[in-house]
Amino acid sequence: MEFPKRFNTIESHLEFIRSDGIEKIKRARYIFTFGEENKQRDFAIEKPIDDIESEDFTIDWENSSDSFHFGYRLVRFVDGTFGYVKKGNGEEICPFKFDIASEFNEYGLAMIGKNGCVNWIDHNFEYLSMSGNKISCKNVLRENILRGGEWEFLSDFPNGSDPLSTMFTSRFHKEGRVVYLKSDGSIQVFRRFDGNILGEQQCVFGPVNFARRELSFRDIGFIRFGPEGYKVLQDRILFAKGYYSTLEDALQIASKSGVNVLNDTQAFIKKLNLESQK
Repeated sequence: MEFPKRFNTIESHLEFIRSDGIEKIKRARYIFTFGEENKQRDFAIEKPIDDIESEDFTIDWENSSDSFHFGYRLVRFVDGTFGYVKKGNGEEICPFKFDIASEFNEYGLAMIGKNGCVNWIDHNFEYLSMSGNKISCKNVLRENILRGGEWEFLSDFPNGSDPLSTMFTSRFHKEGRVVYLKSDGSIQVFRRFDGNILGEQQCVFGPVNFARRELSFRDIGFIRFGPEGYKVLQDRILFAKGYYSTLEDALQIASKSGVNVLNDTQAFIKKLNLESQK
């Protein structure tokens, strides 16, 4: 199976089996989209590797990238896993293996999948925990998946002045939770705006109820930001610059400023001068 070097979205699914009274991972499945046509591929790994570090790093050069990004080349190993080679004398192989991985993007971030979880890593090989902390791949233990970083869905960063990646998980909640990742690798915090910047802020959104589990996360359009710079949720409007307004706030602002918040978002942001108030 041929893999793209970049993904538009990637999502993960886990299948378990009980052995000796212990629930173990049987299969890790990844669904990813890529290219301008948003093509879809489905990739599954039986009995995924338990440890992120491995002793066999023989490279399958024929199925590896031929270019470096942020000083690293994406490679595929002969056992079918993915990793990176660092540019320099002798092209040092980085001691980490992943089920699936992308090249580093223009922000120095890459999408990876490991044991049925997906995440972004930076070029220091640190990934984002669900609490917003950075964790080194070196600290991943054999018995864990991606400790503290069990994300199920990632979207690439869209074009625009304030690109945000959507990260989704439902593994520790009955209903899903979403955060938005900035291009510097930190979680975007949204501050409430009702005509003035208030003290209220939020970075985790939910519940996101996927009643139809067969429906792909990428088809739920409201959880993704586009280049227009805002997204409408059920009870609020999120602005990629790091603000949110409740629907009541938006109506109040529109009545005072004469600007239709949704039809003229750029004028709305400019009129309120949010950038200068950060």
